[in-house]
Amino acid sequence: MKKSIFFSYIVLIISIASCSLIARKEFRSTMRDIYQKTETLYSYIWDEKQFKDPANKAKIKELLDAIDQDFHQVDTITTVSDNKTAKNDPSFIIALQSQSRLLKRAKTSLENGELDLSLFTLKGMTENCVSCHSRFNVTTDFVGTSVRSTDTSVEARLSEGEFLIATRQFKKAEDSLFQLAEELASLKSGTGASLDALRLWLLVKIRVQEEFSSSADYLSKLKEKPAFTTNEKLIVSKWIVDLKDISVSKFSIKTDPTDIQINKAKELLGDISNERLELDDEKDFIKTAFATAILHELLIREITEEERKTVYLLISAAYSRITIPFLENLSSLYLETVIRTYPGSAEAKTAYQLFKRKFDYNHTGSGGESVEKTEEEFLNELRDLSGSK
Repeated sequence: MKKSIFFSYIVLIISIASCSLIARKEFRSTMRDIYQKTETLYSYIWDEKQFKDPANKAKIKELLDAIDQDFHQVDTITTVSDNKTAKNDPSFIIALQSQSRLLKRAKTSLENGELDLSLFTLKGMTENCVSCHSRFNVTTDFVGTSVRSTDTSVEARLSEGEFLIATRQFKKAEDSLFQLAEELASLKSGTGASLDALRLWLLVKIRVQEEFSSSADYLSKLKEKPAFTTNEKLIVSKWIVDLKDISVSKFSIKTDPTDIQINKAKELLGDISNERLELDDEKDFIKTAFATAILHELLIREITEEERKTVYLLISAAYSRITIPFLENLSSLYLETVIRTYPGSAEAKTAYQLFKRKFDYNHTGSGGESVEKTEEEFLNELRDLSGSK
């Protein structure tokens, strides 16, 4: 009898290990399938004439349907995968949710003949991939050929940089983005796009490569270029100071214990409940990006539930102020996750306060949008879950 029980126990362990291995292989295989289909799709996205050719509509729709189906498959695999980021970091599911919504909008626009809107929507497709793939110590084996844009506009070149980061081609991404930033900064007058390129470049340097001192040196040389306005020079100067401060600190994402990591993230972010000016968020971009690097790394560690609750709130606040629009747009989903995961907690109340502030901004004043009944009901649901009055 004992032998039978022991044998059954061994079989159970082997079965669990086998399921985990199969899930891991299926997870990687599905993600690679998504990449290959996305690579084909981008050959249309970056060639407007091909995208708008009626002869290609069926193929584009087929690719969108297939990619959407693959993302749903990834969501299912995640429940049994041993991928630490997928299981423990809410950003993975948040990115999947955001991607699913984007694909639905693009398909609807395509079917309605709104080709410009569909094309514009799809150009942001790799943005959700960037949020997960621009991480500390990320593997660089998930790559393929580089799809080149036939469009040489600034928007297209920024999109190409995002594509390279999304597919973990970091060296190509940093070279391409810094070259774009330098070209734009060397013009007689700027459009602000040089900073857009630099933020993406810095995302790689800070969150993936941990190259602080050399990045400060590059920015110091770039800062005096003619296209930068006075405000932009102030922003870049603050970035240089913060990069140098981080480079000389003894803090380490690799080895410091959890409590020191959490305290460092709190120090970088400051008071998360205070309202802030956009210029302050711009100046603090380095601190915010570094805080997200620390917090994402913590989420794949073995930490206590109390620590996880704190990290969830801090990372939500960080994304609320990060000045890369497609990352900042994820903040509402992060805040909602805090409220639904820890209802009635102090963290949920703070998250609701931040969510409500963002909601009000988007629906009043400069946001200019009216609140629909379903949105008001959703907001009230989050308020009740958080325990706020």
